[in-house]
Amino acid sequence: MFRLRAGHVFFLCLRCKTKWRGSVQVIIHSVDLFQALLPNAPRLGRIRSKIHNSGTESDRTTISQCMCMAPTPLPLAFLFFQLVISIVAAFGMTHTTSSTDGTITLTPRNEADQTAAVVICHGLGDTSAGFEDVAGHLSSSFPYVKFILPTAPTQKVTMNMGMPMPSWYDIVGLDKRSNEFCKGIEESRSRIAGIVKSEMDAGIQRSRIVLVGFSQGGALSLYTGMQLDGADGPLGGIVVLSGYLPHASGFKITKGFEGTPIFHGHGQADPLVKLEAARESQSEVQKRGSTNYELKVYPGLPHSVSPQEIADVGAFLGRVLPPDDSCKVQLKDPGEMSIKELRGAIAKAGLGRQAVGLMEKREFVELLKQHRDGKL
Repeated sequence: MFRLRAGHVFFLCLRCKTKWRGSVQVIIHSVDLFQALLPNAPRLGRIRSKIHNSGTESDRTTISQCMCMAPTPLPLAFLFFQLVISIVAAFGMTHTTSSTDGTITLTPRNEADQTAAVVICHGLGDTSAGFEDVAGHLSSSFPYVKFILPTAPTQKVTMNMGMPMPSWYDIVGLDKRSNEFCKGIEESRSRIAGIVKSEMDAGIQRSRIVLVGFSQGGALSLYTGMQLDGADGPLGGIVVLSGYLPHASGFKITKGFEGTPIFHGHGQADPLVKLEAARESQSEVQKRGSTNYELKVYPGLPHSVSPQEIADVGAFLGRVLPPDDSCKVQLKDPGEMSIKELRGAIAKAGLGRQAVGLMEKREFVELLKQHRDGKL
């Protein structure tokens, strides 16, 4: 009998909890697991290559735990048991996932339930997929929050010998002086501000939107969030993970934004963005008027995120984005939608099975209305 090693089952359980949210995803990820059963297949090769690409910043802690587990053989039957559990769990997820032009979006299964939004910006060399698992984990605690994960444009990065990679702006070096040269940061700032505006146009108040980012993405979130136009008030909050304040000479807090809640989590053992840089960033932002900047240091943590840090982010989101049914998203009336729009909305809501056999537009309209009213 072929046997599955403990590391594979651990990763399977992780994916079940954080990422699988539909039958298609279940099928795709099960392929990885069945490949692990082949006698000559390289163990954890796909996981290793995905997480440890050169120049990629992402959460390595959980995967490292997976790789270090003892290779205790487990029977094949256990694989199928876990697979069945994951399939059942997938249909109970609170969000649906879509991907367009590199942007991954986790939308409440019933779009009408959305009352807040969180934008997550990845780090240098990564993509939106790097934090999809984190967003999936957080989404289970926030069924009313839409999570948006954009991907940075690919451009040459001076610090990395001019190699092209996903980057929100050019990085010349990691020292304080080099940090002033951030070519492209204003374009990325405008893009994130545009995402915020799109959510506001849909009816979400700016105070119900939070920017989150890791490393370079955290720097961009801080730089953007505290400098939005003042007409619509400040954001609900900003989360900076292993990040810093970029282009400090050009940074000025918008009047009225001084009290914006900022949570900055940073590893004490970070060799890339050192803890001193985090403390300097806090000091610089406070000098400019910030009155609500929390810096939390995680002992022994390198340039990464940890389960405790993600739990702290969840607690922060719970404080700044509590449930509030008074500010729900404004959706287009199903009766005013085209057939194409109806089909897209029905698919996004996971109503494909219920739509089987429907022929008339009025039937699709009624199905979507019942879903939004919570009758399905």
